[in-house]
Amino acid sequence: MALKSDRHEEWQVPRATDLDGDWRERRRSTVRMFPDFAGSVLWFTDGLVSYEESALSAGLVGELQRWEQAWLDGLGDDYALRTPDLERRHQREGLRLARLLADELGDRLAVEFHRIDSDGFVMIRSRDAPTNRAAAAAFTVWADADRADEAEVERRNAEGGSFGWWAPLSRRDGAAGPDADLLDLGPTPKELRDEFD
Repeated sequence: MALKSDRHEEWQVPRATDLDGDWRERRRSTVRMFPDFAGSVLWFTDGLVSYEESALSAGLVGELQRWEQAWLDGLGDDYALRTPDLERRHQREGLRLARLLADELGDRLAVEFHRIDSDGFVMIRSRDAPTNRAAAAAFTVWADADRADEAEVERRNAEGGSFGWWAPLSRRDGAAGPDADLLDLGPTPKELRDEFD
């Protein structure tokens, strides 16, 4: 469903929808935006995007940080916002910020805003060139690096190699893998919450 906007293309997508096109290219052209105890609400290709590396304007970064802090402050013990009013305000402000983010990144990148009031997300893409060329360039560099990594994996596989991942279990889980003592898994969710309180 398309939403009305003069400066942006916007459409709602159910979470289970398989969007058209190559999923690898989609993740290289879509910045996901949602809070998740990570110190940033921005996600691109396979991971978290720090505000410092994003080259976004200081004003937008400050607003994104305040929006995430409001979310943290509004969480109940069940990790949901405590009231429907908090959900509506969070949703409204998040959509506004997603549009500002889309403006800074321009027409080559979409913003996927994760809704908390439904089982889906909103896609937003500016119709114009980026208002922040440095930020658009940073995300382009990351997309290009992701393509290069994928090409390297494909090259090695074609030569008969193989590629895979493994992750040892944490000592916190009581069943440590062989190198678990070498891992810094970071703080637990409770430690993160206490840090932000």
